[in-house]
Amino acid sequence: MPDATLAIDREGKVVAWNRSMERMSKVSKADMIGRKNYEYALPFYGERRPILIDLAILPDNVFEYSHYENVYRQGDTLFAEAYVPQAYGGKGAFMWGTASRLRDASGNIIGAIESFRDITNHRRMEEKIRESEEKYRTFFKTSRDCVFITSSDGRWVDMNDAAIELFGYSSRDELMQVKIPDLYVKAEERTKLVNTIMDGGFVRDYPIDMRRKNGEIINTFLTSTVRYDAAGNATGLMGTIKDMTDRKRVEESLKKSEAKYRNIFENAMEGIYQTTREGRFITANTAFAHMAGYNSSEELIESVKNIATQLYVHPEDRQRVLEIGAKKGFAKSVEVEFYKKNGSIFWVEINARIVRNEQGDILYIEGFIQDITIRKQVQEILSKSERKFASLFKLNPDSMTISEIATGKYIDVNEAFTNWTGYSREEVIGVSDKNLRLWVNSGDRKKIIGTLSTVAEEVNGIEVLMRHKNGHIRNVLYLLMSGHDITDRKRIEEKLRKSELTFRSLFEASPIGIFTVIDRIFTQVNPAMCKATGYSLEDLIGHSVRI
Repeated sequence: MPDATLAIDREGKVVAWNRSMERMSKVSKADMIGRKNYEYALPFYGERRPILIDLAILPDNVFEYSHYENVYRQGDTLFAEAYVPQAYGGKGAFMWGTASRLRDASGNIIGAIESFRDITNHRRMEEKIRESEEKYRTFFKTSRDCVFITSSDGRWVDMNDAAIELFGYSSRDELMQVKIPDLYVKAEERTKLVNTIMDGGFVRDYPIDMRRKNGEIINTFLTSTVRYDAAGNATGLMGTIKDMTDRKRVEESLKKSEAKYRNIFENAMEGIYQTTREGRFITANTAFAHMAGYNSSEELIESVKNIATQLYVHPEDRQRVLEIGAKKGFAKSVEVEFYKKNGSIFWVEINARIVRNEQGDILYIEGFIQDITIRKQVQEILSKSERKFASLFKLNPDSMTISEIATGKYIDVNEAFTNWTGYSREEVIGVSDKNLRLWVNSGDRKKIIGTLSTVAEEVNGIEVLMRHKNGHIRNVLYLLMSGHDITDRKRIEEKLRKSELTFRSLFEASPIGIFTVIDRIFTQVNPAMCKATGYSLEDLIGHSVRI
């Protein structure tokens, strides 16, 4: 007998205890036969109490339903289920039991017999199925995606509320009347989809266009599998439908935006880049590549493995940019020298910012660079010109001044002026000639300014009377006076042109001989020099100073 079985007589004494019962109770037949007073309950419940075999002889409805599950009777046989905590030596198990009265030939009750069957695995499976069904039901009801079950002929079996909302119908009953193929923009797409599912068993995130009640087309992802009956026959499909319409619109907008900014990135006149903290390019546009002498951004990114040593003439400049960026979040208008691919050097202006993650770690550096080589060359030319003009201005033996046209305030004067007027430089700068009373006839200055404004930028050979600090009056011959709008000088090109013009005018008009020599060869000579030496301009320019 495979089930654990015991039998008792009318007085409750054990008269049968099979091997299965021995294994389940961990009590031998020899130790149990003849025992009574509910001794047989101890190996199962840990206490002396009625069990199913006793209730078969003497029914007790209250006890039965308070200690057992699924209790029912058929004649003399009692059926029930219960958890038996001490079975198998204390491991416990769910048991299904049957207990029947035993009668003699006259029909008198002489005892009872009970069989136990371990249904623990079955109960656990039922619990898992119940939990699974509960999870499925919860998912079915609460999912924001359409959850469906359909038949093989394309009709609804079940759907959740999200399906009604997705397809735009007012009620479940209304949607139940709609044939599934009618929801597809292209009916043949459903045939293709069903065949794919039947062949492979399922599909995941299958893109399909469907139609709402109002005709609006929605983009969806469909995930589905085949439904089978108990006999293994396919009965339809079940799965989910996710509305991807908004996401697809966002993706399309993103693609357009990316294309737009990719176009800006690729066609920008400035270099645009992203680099790692360690000094490798992540991205760089074509302008950057061409600026550095590379044929393409791909070549630049592939060729430059270490930006600090391969691009920066002074590697410490990159560290300086990073330090400024780390401190302020960005580095603005940093001027550095770069190497081109061929080794030549050019100047760039860098504007960069540090991009960090939520933890504050540096993800990458991005920014712009601009080739400022021409600007730096112009600045150098301008600087040389200004140094040359300043030298000529300061060392000229003739009195020279720079003043504002409108106010007459002196901006600069040379040493010859201070010697001639008796005023120190500090007494003159920022003070108008009117306050200093240098002009004997105030109209002379107006006359000269008027000539500058209407005739030319320079005046030669005008005699005026000027007053010394001590009051002595002297005759002065104005050889040159140039008016400059100092605001315009802020612009590099205009400043260079004006400075060169001033230098040339002074150079040509000076009464003393002036010349420049490079490698012992005359490069510039003014008329006074020619007059003093007796040589012509052609005799001197390009010849040795020994001439």
